[in-house]
Amino acid sequence: MVDMPLMGVVLAGGKSSRMGTDKANLPHPQQPNPNRVITYLQHAVVRLGPLVSTIAISGRSEDMKSVANVISIPDDSPHRGPAAGVAQSLRYAETLGFAGILVTPVDMPHLETDHLRCLIDAWQQKRNVTPSLVVAAMFADQQPEPLLAIYPTTLRWAIESMAQSNDRSLSRWLRQQTMVMVTLPQSAAKNVNRPEDL
Repeated sequence: MVDMPLMGVVLAGGKSSRMGTDKANLPHPQQPNPNRVITYLQHAVVRLGPLVSTIAISGRSEDMKSVANVISIPDDSPHRGPAAGVAQSLRYAETLGFAGILVTPVDMPHLETDHLRCLIDAWQQKRNVTPSLVVAAMFADQQPEPLLAIYPTTLRWAIESMAQSNDRSLSRWLRQQTMVMVTLPQSAAKNVNRPEDL
Protein backbone atom coordinates (compact mmCIF):
# COMPACT_ATOMS: atom_id res chain seq x y z
CA MET A 1 0.00 0.00 0.00
CA VAL A 2 2.38 2.66 -1.31
CA ASP A 3 0.18 5.70 -0.63
CA MET A 4 -0.61 4.85 3.01
CA PRO A 5 0.59 7.86 5.05
CA LEU A 6 1.31 5.68 8.08
CA MET A 7 4.55 4.07 9.17
CA GLY A 8 4.16 0.70 10.83
CA VAL A 9 6.01 0.27 14.14
CA VAL A 10 6.63 -2.91 16.10
CA LEU A 11 7.28 -2.08 19.75
CA ALA A 12 9.98 -4.53 20.83
CA GLY A 13 11.71 -2.68 23.66
CA GLY A 14 11.93 -3.64 27.29
CA LYS A 15 13.92 -6.28 29.12
CA SER A 16 11.45 -9.22 28.98
CA SER A 17 12.43 -9.77 32.62
CA ARG A 18 9.20 -11.58 33.54
CA MET A 19 9.60 -13.95 30.58
CA GLY A 20 13.25 -14.65 31.38
CA THR A 21 14.17 -14.51 27.69
CA ASP A 22 13.71 -12.06 24.84
CA LYS A 23 10.04 -12.24 23.79
CA ALA A 24 10.89 -10.97 20.31
CA ASN A 25 12.87 -14.13 19.57
CA LEU A 26 10.32 -16.63 20.89
CA PRO A 27 8.95 -19.06 18.27
CA HIS A 28 5.50 -17.93 17.17
CA PRO A 29 2.69 -20.44 17.91
CA GLN A 30 1.71 -20.48 14.22
CA GLN A 31 4.47 -21.94 12.07
CA PRO A 32 3.36 -21.99 8.40
CA ASN A 33 6.62 -23.52 7.16
CA PRO A 34 7.90 -26.56 9.09
CA ASN A 35 11.40 -25.92 7.75
CA ARG A 36 11.66 -22.37 9.08
CA VAL A 37 10.88 -21.05 12.55
CA ILE A 38 9.00 -17.74 12.65
CA THR A 39 9.61 -15.60 15.73
CA TYR A 40 7.20 -13.24 17.44
CA LEU A 41 9.12 -10.32 15.93
CA GLN A 42 9.02 -11.73 12.40
CA HIS A 43 5.29 -12.40 12.68
CA ALA A 44 4.67 -8.84 13.89
CA VAL A 45 6.52 -7.47 10.86
CA VAL A 46 4.74 -9.81 8.43
CA ARG A 47 1.27 -8.82 9.65
CA LEU A 48 2.08 -5.14 8.97
CA GLY A 49 3.47 -5.85 5.49
CA PRO A 50 0.20 -5.70 3.47
CA LEU A 51 -0.85 -2.43 5.14
CA VAL A 52 2.12 -0.05 5.06
CA SER A 53 5.10 0.64 2.83
CA THR A 54 7.54 1.33 5.67
CA ILE A 55 8.01 -0.70 8.86
CA ALA A 56 10.21 0.13 11.83
CA ILE A 57 11.19 -1.82 14.91
CA SER A 58 11.41 0.23 18.06
CA GLY A 59 13.68 -1.52 20.51
CA ARG A 60 17.09 -3.05 20.90
CA SER A 61 19.30 -3.09 17.82
CA GLU A 62 20.11 -6.79 18.27
CA ASP A 63 16.49 -7.59 17.37
CA MET A 64 17.17 -6.38 13.83
CA LYS A 65 19.31 -9.28 12.67
CA SER A 66 16.33 -11.59 12.20
CA VAL A 67 14.27 -9.24 10.00
CA ALA A 68 15.20 -7.71 6.66
CA ASN A 69 14.01 -4.47 5.02
CA VAL A 70 12.89 -2.70 8.17
CA ILE A 71 14.07 0.45 9.91
CA SER A 72 15.75 0.20 13.30
CA ILE A 73 14.80 2.76 15.95
CA PRO A 74 17.05 1.85 18.91
CA ASP A 75 15.92 2.60 22.44
CA ASP A 76 17.77 5.72 23.56
CA SER A 77 15.78 5.70 26.82
CA PRO A 78 15.39 1.98 27.63
CA HIS A 79 14.13 2.57 31.17
CA ARG A 80 11.39 5.03 30.28
CA GLY A 81 8.85 2.51 29.01
CA PRO A 82 6.87 2.25 25.77
CA ALA A 83 5.98 5.96 25.75
CA ALA A 84 9.60 6.71 24.87
CA GLY A 85 9.46 4.21 21.99
CA VAL A 86 6.26 5.79 20.65
CA ALA A 87 7.79 9.27 20.92
CA GLN A 88 10.97 8.25 19.09
CA SER A 89 8.96 6.51 16.39
CA LEU A 90 6.79 9.59 15.87
CA ARG A 91 9.91 11.73 15.54
CA TYR A 92 11.32 9.40 12.91
CA ALA A 93 8.02 9.13 11.02
CA GLU A 94 7.73 12.90 10.90
CA THR A 95 11.17 13.22 9.29
CA LEU A 96 10.01 10.81 6.57
CA GLY A 97 6.81 12.77 5.95
CA PHE A 98 4.32 10.30 7.40
CA ALA A 99 1.08 11.51 8.95
CA GLY A 100 1.28 9.04 11.81
CA ILE A 101 2.36 5.65 13.07
CA LEU A 102 0.49 2.39 13.53
CA VAL A 103 2.05 0.76 16.58
CA THR A 104 1.68 -2.90 17.41
CA PRO A 105 3.33 -4.80 20.26
CA VAL A 106 5.67 -7.71 19.62
CA ASP A 107 4.04 -9.83 22.35
CA MET A 108 0.44 -10.18 21.11
CA PRO A 109 0.81 -13.29 18.94
CA HIS A 110 -2.82 -13.63 17.86
CA LEU A 111 -3.10 -10.21 16.23
CA GLU A 112 -3.56 -10.46 12.48
CA THR A 113 -3.43 -8.11 9.51
CA ASP A 114 -7.24 -7.80 9.39
CA HIS A 115 -7.31 -6.57 13.00
CA LEU A 116 -4.81 -3.83 12.16
CA ARG A 117 -6.75 -2.94 9.03
CA CYS A 118 -9.77 -2.13 11.22
CA LEU A 119 -7.72 0.55 12.99
CA ILE A 120 -6.58 2.03 9.68
CA ASP A 121 -10.13 2.12 8.33
CA ALA A 122 -11.34 4.05 11.39
CA TRP A 123 -8.42 6.48 11.16
CA GLN A 124 -8.95 7.17 7.45
CA GLN A 125 -12.62 7.98 8.03
CA LYS A 126 -11.88 10.64 10.65
CA ARG A 127 -8.37 12.03 10.14
CA ASN A 128 -9.28 14.88 7.78
CA VAL A 129 -11.85 16.13 10.28
CA THR A 130 -9.71 15.60 13.40
CA PRO A 131 -5.96 15.71 12.55
CA SER A 132 -4.92 14.95 16.16
CA LEU A 133 -7.16 11.90 16.42
CA VAL A 134 -5.78 8.79 18.10
CA VAL A 135 -7.30 5.44 17.12
CA ALA A 136 -6.84 2.70 19.71
CA ALA A 137 -7.89 -0.93 19.89
CA MET A 138 -10.28 -2.01 22.60
CA PHE A 139 -11.10 -5.46 23.90
CA ALA A 140 -13.76 -6.73 26.32
CA ASP A 141 -12.55 -4.61 29.25
CA GLN A 142 -13.56 -1.44 27.36
CA GLN A 143 -10.18 0.22 27.98
CA PRO A 144 -8.05 1.58 25.14
CA GLU A 145 -4.94 -0.47 24.36
CA PRO A 146 -2.16 2.17 24.01
CA LEU A 147 0.33 -0.26 22.43
CA LEU A 148 -2.09 -1.14 19.64
CA ALA A 149 -3.01 2.24 18.22
CA ILE A 150 -2.49 4.90 15.58
CA TYR A 151 -0.77 8.08 16.76
CA PRO A 152 -0.64 11.14 14.46
CA THR A 153 2.62 13.03 14.17
CA THR A 154 0.76 16.17 15.25
CA LEU A 155 0.96 14.73 18.78
CA ARG A 156 4.70 14.13 18.66
CA TRP A 157 5.66 16.97 21.02
CA ALA A 158 2.91 16.14 23.51
CA ILE A 159 3.99 12.50 23.67
CA GLU A 160 7.67 13.42 23.92
CA SER A 161 6.89 15.71 26.84
CA MET A 162 4.86 13.00 28.55
CA ALA A 163 7.57 10.39 27.93
CA GLN A 164 10.14 12.62 29.68
CA SER A 165 7.90 13.29 32.68
CA ASN A 166 7.49 11.31 35.90
CA ASP A 167 4.09 10.05 34.77
CA ARG A 168 4.84 8.08 31.60
CA SER A 169 1.61 6.09 31.48
CA LEU A 170 0.37 6.01 27.91
CA SER A 171 -2.95 4.63 29.16
CA ARG A 172 -3.65 7.63 31.39
CA TRP A 173 -2.45 10.06 28.74
CA LEU A 174 -4.57 8.41 26.07
CA ARG A 175 -7.78 8.79 28.05
CA GLN A 176 -7.32 12.57 27.92
CA GLN A 177 -7.04 12.71 24.12
CA THR A 178 -9.50 12.91 21.25
CA MET A 179 -9.82 9.24 20.50
CA VAL A 180 -11.75 6.61 18.61
CA MET A 181 -11.76 3.10 20.02
CA VAL A 182 -12.09 0.12 17.70
CA THR A 183 -13.38 -3.10 19.23
CA LEU A 184 -11.34 -6.14 18.27
CA PRO A 185 -12.19 -9.76 19.08
CA GLN A 186 -11.12 -11.03 22.47
CA SER A 187 -9.23 -13.85 20.73
CA ALA A 188 -6.68 -11.26 19.57
CA ALA A 189 -6.11 -9.82 23.03
CA LYS A 190 -3.71 -12.41 24.42
CA ASN A 191 -0.55 -10.79 25.75
CA VAL A 192 2.53 -12.90 26.50
CA ASN A 193 4.58 -11.72 29.48
CA ARG A 194 5.49 -14.86 31.46
CA PRO A 195 6.41 -18.45 30.54
CA GLU A 196 2.97 -19.63 31.70
CA ASP A 197 1.37 -17.35 29.08
CA LEU A 198 2.85 -19.37 26.23
